[in-house]
Amino acid sequence: MLIVVLFSANLFAGDIYIEKDNKGNPLLVVSVQNELVTEKISIGKLSSKANTSPLAVLNDFYYWAYRNDIKQLMSLFSKTDGSYIRLENKAQDGKSPYNNFSKLTDVNVNEQFSWGTYSIYSVTWIVGSKNYQWLDAINCNKGTCTYSDFLLRFTPLESAVSHVISGKNNSLPVDKSKLKKFTAFPKRSTSNPLEVSYTFESDVFSLSSEDEMRKDFVLNLYFRALKKAQEAPEKKVDVKRYWNISGESEFIPSYSYSNGNIRVQDYQLRAFDLRFSSYEDVNVLGRIPSAESDFYLCKGRLAEGQSELFFVPVLDNKIFVPTKPNVIWNFINTIEFAAHINTASYL
Repeated sequence: MLIVVLFSANLFAGDIYIEKDNKGNPLLVVSVQNELVTEKISIGKLSSKANTSPLAVLNDFYYWAYRNDIKQLMSLFSKTDGSYIRLENKAQDGKSPYNNFSKLTDVNVNEQFSWGTYSIYSVTWIVGSKNYQWLDAINCNKGTCTYSDFLLRFTPLESAVSHVISGKNNSLPVDKSKLKKFTAFPKRSTSNPLEVSYTFESDVFSLSSEDEMRKDFVLNLYFRALKKAQEAPEKKVDVKRYWNISGESEFIPSYSYSNGNIRVQDYQLRAFDLRFSSYEDVNVLGRIPSAESDFYLCKGRLAEGQSELFFVPVLDNKIFVPTKPNVIWNFINTIEFAAHINTASYL
């Protein structure tokens, strides 16, 4: 069995993902250091470089995973980011994630992405006549490299990074001079950032205003309907028609940014209605457009005088919950982006 590894002399900050509007202008660009390689490494024997090279650790990981040797695999796993303890817990439960790795015919390592102290490898698993895409991560710190499962923890930021690397669709430099910038690092790291360059279109207006131009905008209609329901609870006011979701059990993730405090909450339809109607007034500050939908940044003012920032996704003039992978929505719904938007100079 062979691992095919890509190698080049220099890392570069690549614009790996891009979304454009219908005129071809970039709406969103994600950049991270990356490189391609062409060196072949045999998985049939252990590396002579032990834990001093990320590719050596990757080689040894597949060597032991193919043999389903949990004890040897644990010696490769990172103790600094929790990877070791998670594998240890699985081993104690008698559950091995590597039972089927013996079915691998080959593993091709296609590309390396550097984020913080992590080297993230895009790989192809070859099983007979079928190919499967995967990401592996190696954590190198102070000259020692270890295998990491951090991409499998599914925290919002790590899921967003995993999704955008898996969905890489660009390799050419992009003009990002007119875009806003959000920089993200993994925990305990300040090197090799991932940069999200995005469009923000400022457009400030109140949902309580009588603006004729905006009377049919869904957030105006929704807010007015909620207030009407509050004023006359005995009357049935249908607010569901302003939503485009499959069912009331569906969740809309939401981060509220208030006075530097970030509150994380997933709302079901009825709970989101109650939250939205709790505001004395709501101002729309602008929107972040994506290729398929828009994300409106709102500021809700509570009766006590406090204000909260939050995003509402809108598609075809209805509130909706993105169910398909959406890169900008993935990044918007991270605590890190919440901290960024809470101090954004353009607001």
